[in-house]
Amino acid sequence: MNMKNPFTAASQPFSFNPDASRISDYPNPDHLPDAARWLLAKEGQRRFFNGLSWYQIFCRTCLQQDQEPTFLYLSSPRGQVTLPLLTPLGRPGCRLSEKRLGQHSCMSMTNYQTAYYAPISDLPAEDLPAALEQLARHLKTRGLSVIDFNNLDSAIPANAALSGAFERAGFKVHNYDDEPVVFEQVEGLSYQDYLAKRSSNLRKNIKRRRRQIEKVGKVDFVLKKDPDAIEPLIGDYQKVQAASWKRPEVHCNHVPDLIRTAAQNGHLRLGLLYLDDQPVATDLTFLADGRATSKKAHYDQAMRNHHVGDVLTSFMFEHLLDVDNVKTIEPGKTAVSYKLKWTVDQRPMNGFVAFDSRTLKGQSWRLRFQAARRTRSLLSTIKSKIVTSGG
Repeated sequence: MNMKNPFTAASQPFSFNPDASRISDYPNPDHLPDAARWLLAKEGQRRFFNGLSWYQIFCRTCLQQDQEPTFLYLSSPRGQVTLPLLTPLGRPGCRLSEKRLGQHSCMSMTNYQTAYYAPISDLPAEDLPAALEQLARHLKTRGLSVIDFNNLDSAIPANAALSGAFERAGFKVHNYDDEPVVFEQVEGLSYQDYLAKRSSNLRKNIKRRRRQIEKVGKVDFVLKKDPDAIEPLIGDYQKVQAASWKRPEVHCNHVPDLIRTAAQNGHLRLGLLYLDDQPVATDLTFLADGRATSKKAHYDQAMRNHHVGDVLTSFMFEHLLDVDNVKTIEPGKTAVSYKLKWTVDQRPMNGFVAFDSRTLKGQSWRLRFQAARRTRSLLSTIKSKIVTSGG
């Protein structure tokens, strides 16, 4: 979708000037200026999990009792940039998730539901590093001494400038690797073309498992995307989720809200597999700019021997390729075996923790972080040696 920005004037013929910019904090995406909301909506058309709808859902359904959202916003004659943040640091998903560091800490607005994170900006690429540095300095003046950014997808150019901006602002930055994204480029491929590129073992298994489950009972694959059609299926999704091996959702209202909002915005592909009219497997996939990102797939544990998860995945991929003509398929983070048999590529995800070591709290937590990292490295080395020696 081509969304022309009605709020931004033509680019000015001068470099980014911090003195001509303004920084504001907003407690909710709905309180942002119209120009910022427009830019977040545009970002959501390309990357659903970094856009306006996603952050609205996050603030409605994913906040812990002791955490507050902040949308740090910089505007200038050359453009704008927004950083969605959470205070204090400690939400699952960050490198210091087991800690509660108090109001002197913050983190990117991410959790275990997040697919990726990045600054949202329409500044020229050459201006973004200076703008991010200005935001980092602003956070320092607010007394933020420990900051964690995670789920930084290497495919998003804006992320390359983020850690360097905090270093220039005087923070001590410690980078770390996050779980990689598993994906495959499938532009122009039909489902049969795609299958031809899989291993012969997977091709045979899919055909056999589809035939086998049809002998057990009546099989139906249902895929819905329209707001009026998905409401009855939310209950079926939750029924499968409750029967799966995965732990219950931390935020019970999150997935229903996510399904409804994504359907309203045209991003949703909700797939369910039924056996004798009973839901046995589910898949939530989100489409944005030709990219299909799968989240929250479940199957009934009692149906494990019938491989209902693989059968549903095959139906989902067939629809995504032959009907939606997607360009990229992303089963999500973490390179586990069941994802790697469907896709062949990986790209890095990373993060960093920034400490203001001029403050007592920043220096104290930096020393603790370094000690914990050394301990993990030592334990990993010892484990590797034990495995190698056969001990």
